[in-house]
Amino acid sequence: GYDRQGRPVVFSHYGKFRFGPVLEAGVTVEKILQLHVRNSEHTARLCGKQSSKLGRDISTALIVIDAEGLDPTNLRHRGALEWMRGLAKIDQEHFPERLGQLLIINAPSCVQYFYNAASWILPQKARSLVRIFGGRETWEPVLLELVDSSELPLRYGGSRAR
Repeated sequence: GYDRQGRPVVFSHYGKFRFGPVLEAGVTVEKILQLHVRNSEHTARLCGKQSSKLGRDISTALIVIDAEGLDPTNLRHRGALEWMRGLAKIDQEHFPERLGQLLIINAPSCVQYFYNAASWILPQKARSLVRIFGGRETWEPVLLELVDSSELPLRYGGSRAR
């Protein structure tokens, strides 16, 4: 869906991701970062289509990361910081103005601690676009303020079946 400003809303479900088993299976952090590039390119295409549709520039997106089910050991894994550094580098070099806002929802407290410890690698502007929320009662009103319920899936307080 799209937010009230016309920006694409992109949901990512990182809460289910497990660094240990993925890396042990032979997948490298570099491969995981390639997926991020693919997703960022897809988001850029969505922005382009929306710009054409609305007749005005839509160059940023609202990214919602659902951290529900996050295993705190993920954040202590050696690959986590390497992955975050890689994300920051890719976004700064190739997609510097793509992020309109980032909401991390259903975040256990360890996410806030990790972000506080690692956010120094992000530019100040990017840090100002990040908001972290725990339970549904904290993020749902914010999400519904940004996005009409008709544009959101049911599981995120919306009325869209898909």
